[in-house]
Amino acid sequence: MKRIIYLIMLMAASVLGTVSCREKEIDADELASLSKDIQIFYASIDGAEDETKTFLNESSHLCWNHNDAVSVFTGNKSNSKYLFSGENGERSGAILFNVAGSTVSSYSKNYAVYPYSSENTVSSTGLFTVSYPREQNYVVGSFGRGANIMAALNDSPSDHNLRFKNVCGYIKLNIKGSATITAIRITGNSNEKISGKMTFQPSGSGSDMVVGSVSMLSDATKEIVLNYGEGITLDATGKDFYIAVPPVTFSSGFTVSIYDNTGKYMEKSKSSAISITSNLIQPMTSFDYTGNLGTVLPFLQDTSFGAYNADGTAIYEYTLGKDQPVVSFLSPFFDFRLLNTVESKLMAIEGIPDDAVPGDEFTSRIFSYAISGLSSHTNINLKVMRKWDHRLYLYDESSSKCYIVKTR
Repeated sequence: MKRIIYLIMLMAASVLGTVSCREKEIDADELASLSKDIQIFYASIDGAEDETKTFLNESSHLCWNHNDAVSVFTGNKSNSKYLFSGENGERSGAILFNVAGSTVSSYSKNYAVYPYSSENTVSSTGLFTVSYPREQNYVVGSFGRGANIMAALNDSPSDHNLRFKNVCGYIKLNIKGSATITAIRITGNSNEKISGKMTFQPSGSGSDMVVGSVSMLSDATKEIVLNYGEGITLDATGKDFYIAVPPVTFSSGFTVSIYDNTGKYMEKSKSSAISITSNLIQPMTSFDYTGNLGTVLPFLQDTSFGAYNADGTAIYEYTLGKDQPVVSFLSPFFDFRLLNTVESKLMAIEGIPDDAVPGDEFTSRIFSYAISGLSSHTNINLKVMRKWDHRLYLYDESSSKCYIVKTR
């Protein structure tokens, strides 16, 4: 019986470790039978792309996670959702149809992009428009799931073997010390746009596809934040942090801001021009964390919703059985309220950006009723100090007040 091995790679959703990935053999007759009932695509990785794994960890491999989602544009369907059918750690298998996309005029080619988003588009001429994540989640020895964008293009609609190419490059940091790091924020020193909506138009087909130049749209943003709200504790040998970045030239270098779980942070800059190239890692020289900026804020160790003084004492804190935390959304903002119907008290903060990440600063409005020590009907300037466990930790430096609010 003929056996076919389809190599599958999804870098951003990789499971990196010392355990080797598994290549699963797929029976051709079995797949043919499945194809009668469900449309199947196969994703493969071009040989040159596979070399990227040696940049990350020479003893590790890049693998799928079960149910990793891919956008597929084929026939008269735009942006159908397909899911990887194998198990975590497998490098071969099928991506199976999950949710149909919108109906369009028929595509003359097959297009695909990882990760899936309802906002992904491909025009009839093959122009990809996708969103590059502003917030990435820390993963030990790798980059966060969904942080890496890959694309595939086949000239023939009947060719269901999708050969993905990486769109982004990577910045690698090695940070030494003893602090517990909760977030890393990167910005270009010349305000380069590095997250949000972007476009690219590949040329060629299959393994010969070339991603082409990437253009950030006018509403793109100027920062990427690697978030790990729980915190990762540094050591003397250093911890590695990988940040996926779209191809860009930082004409005056870039700055990284590193935040710890006490409220302190530090900044580290490179001032020379640096180009981020697809599929390659740009390492930064290892350095020690000093935490020489900011203020120690004890409330960052608390988990209860409410308002606090800078020394950590509670002004008003959530009490089970009395208070009800309420979150209401009107995109791109949300409002948070603590309602105490037993004692007729209220604390509310309105106009919090829905996509707020550590390091962001914005103006909101606070309301309170029957709570001593809190202003009401007043604008406050807030900075995000931590994002963890569906909570935002906010600091108003002018009043030395701190707030923990619930998010999605």
